[in-house]
Amino acid sequence: MNRIPLRFSTKELFTAWYFLMIIACVLSAVRDAKADLSSQFPSAAEALSKAVESETTVDYVGKRVVIFWSSFPAREGRALTPSFRTVEAFEERVIHQAHSTHLVELLTPVNVRPLRDRMRRILPPPPPRKLQDIWEMDTQLLLRNYTIEVKAGEPIAGQNTYQLIINPKVDARPRKRVWLDAQHYIILRVENYDITAKLSSLYVYTTIDYDSRSVAQQLEQYQEKRQSERELNRPMPYQSEELSFAEAEKQFSAPLPQPSYLPLGFQLQSISVITFRGNPSIHFRYTDGLTVFSLFVSRVGEEREERQNQRVQEDSFRDRRSRIGRFRRGKPKSITVKNTPISFIDQGHIRILRWKMSKEKEQTHLRFVLIGELSQEELMKVVESLVAQG
Repeated sequence: MNRIPLRFSTKELFTAWYFLMIIACVLSAVRDAKADLSSQFPSAAEALSKAVESETTVDYVGKRVVIFWSSFPAREGRALTPSFRTVEAFEERVIHQAHSTHLVELLTPVNVRPLRDRMRRILPPPPPRKLQDIWEMDTQLLLRNYTIEVKAGEPIAGQNTYQLIINPKVDARPRKRVWLDAQHYIILRVENYDITAKLSSLYVYTTIDYDSRSVAQQLEQYQEKRQSERELNRPMPYQSEELSFAEAEKQFSAPLPQPSYLPLGFQLQSISVITFRGNPSIHFRYTDGLTVFSLFVSRVGEEREERQNQRVQEDSFRDRRSRIGRFRRGKPKSITVKNTPISFIDQGHIRILRWKMSKEKEQTHLRFVLIGELSQEELMKVVESLVAQG
């Protein structure tokens, strides 16, 4: 079979070459544009530094939606699924005045107020947060224990954003995604993922205003509203203050044990004493820059007092993390470590361990509560290191 040779005129060849050159130029321009755009992104360290600094230099007021997804193991007798998830959502207003005030007001109507808030009816609203606590991550530890990718984010509340994708260098650790205002470096959206990489909570601003006059006006309105509420004048049933280790031991009037084992990358961040009706409870807070776990040590008291202390401790852990969500009561599982019974409750995204120890030499009886977002295996190693000291 004879092949018919293809023949093109000079004009046709020139036209084809011309179009190929146009396509090549367009592809090159797109590649260069992407390179220029990525080069404009701040580094992870620069983005974190500016985000921390912005909380002390930028005024803002806005509304945000908060959503929690909670996974709980199925109760005995349920054969359909090994666990179930619940959703809790509400709206908040945030009023932030640099160097002075950070207030969060719940906007959900009272008659449909979420359970997390209803459970606090015996407690007043938490005091305004310290500005240094607003950015909850220790940036140096964060850079050491996590990888952070900075990329372009979608607009949020009318603001262009950078997205920070924060992944752990160690397996079975929570992870996070943060969207920062590309101009002001204020956090506009946060997504928290548990140790199984499931989305556990998020908050996102729907409106935000950086006008200082508007911030001052809404702060004044909020303070006038609070002045008219009876709850403002109620005595605080519990108080919390940060101390050094020596000060905490002195106030507790007994030697305070500390875990000899800490998960990789973790270190002690703060010590505070929570005084509830005259009974002190010492709160040790540990972090790897992003993830936290808390150890509470208190004296063994009457059952009713211990139940109230338990609520205060859980409330304290929740307030410091801000996005943990509510605790669900469930049947604890019993674990024995060196003849010491440990009560273990798996909340899905949070695990709680409780036990008692007696110090015969000091003639003291102590109660321990360990709460954290880590795996059961890692938390049990912390427990074992404390029980071994008994």
